[in-house]
Amino acid sequence: MDWTGAVGELTTQRRVDRRDVDEGGTISLTVSWFGRGNTEFFDAPDLKRLAGFEDFRVLGVEDSHFSDERRVTYDLVPTSSKITEIPPVPMWVFSPATETFVRVATDPVAVRVRPVGDPEGGMPLAGDELDLFDVHPDPTSEKG
Repeated sequence: MDWTGAVGELTTQRRVDRRDVDEGGTISLTVSWFGRGNTEFFDAPDLKRLAGFEDFRVLGVEDSHFSDERRVTYDLVPTSSKITEIPPVPMWVFSPATETFVRVATDPVAVRVRPVGDPEGGMPLAGDELDLFDVHPDPTSEKG
């Protein structure tokens, strides 16, 4: 158990900005913890240290606090097209009512990660780079 200092009766939910992304693209995962508790003072889970997130890079973390809610947005980069989901984000919370630690976790998120160069994903294959030589920004221009 890796306790981050959360105390109270908290629940969690998650949200993503997309479920379909190219390998190396960014997915914003927002996790909210809310309820009666010390939402302002616990440390948010560090995804770099959590099992299941080995195939993701964490580019940035934005941490916000509201009256009874803690909202953390993680910018995740899937590094493999074999990824099919964003794993649950767990956190241990000490419950004063039961004097026990309770695991609170988000649901996993199903995602599709397209490999770079996937013809069905619209990405150019190696050697199919766009040739923009002699393309004019104004097609009515007579200058050559």
